[in-house]
Amino acid sequence: MTKQRFSWFLVFMSILTFGCLGLAWWQWERLDWKESILSSMSSAYEQGIRPYDPAHDEPIKFVHIEGVSGPLWHKISVIDGLRGYTILAPLTLSDGSVVAAKLGFVPEEAWDELKNTEGLKVKGDALLMEAPRASFFAPDADKRTRMYFHLDPRIVGANPDIYVELLDEPSVDAQMHKSAGADMFIRRSRDAVLAGIPNNHLQYAGTWALFALVGFVGMFFWWRSSRKRPS
Repeated sequence: MTKQRFSWFLVFMSILTFGCLGLAWWQWERLDWKESILSSMSSAYEQGIRPYDPAHDEPIKFVHIEGVSGPLWHKISVIDGLRGYTILAPLTLSDGSVVAAKLGFVPEEAWDELKNTEGLKVKGDALLMEAPRASFFAPDADKRTRMYFHLDPRIVGANPDIYVELLDEPSVDAQMHKSAGADMFIRRSRDAVLAGIPNNHLQYAGTWALFALVGFVGMFFWWRSSRKRPS
């Protein structure tokens, strides 16, 4: 290998190696973040379910919530091989505040029956969460069809900092039973919420660190072999 070709190889391998090292560090930081979420979730689980107080309650908590829904939005989702939609709606509470509510998952064919439904009186247990950061790669919501691609409470005119996820089956008024049927929604239980938070960041960090180590070893042996070859 000529000196020039070796230099280009070294640059290329250095970029890959330090890139892997950076990803390992990022996953290590994500590990701390995920452990913090799991700790908060466990603490909220132990505290039980309390009536939601918009003025004082902050994520993460299990709360009992009541309100009236606005227009329903949908996002393409798949659960256990079943294609359908995750339904999002603004929920107006008794104090006039509005919170984004994930009402649950419905099969694909149920959306036609649900899409014009509005003014549902929703009453049930929910998980209060901090709204996720906006994704750079997610497309903008389609206001015409009311389809969203990233959970952003602002698209339903709700508090931008939080959202609630309805758990199990909320109690709803007769209109809901007549127009859609409460059994149409698939929701998680409190136990499923805790069980459904994977924490694989330590394994991911170890994997990227191993790739970085392989890169360092590879560069070392290429460097040694290049010194033994004539230029």
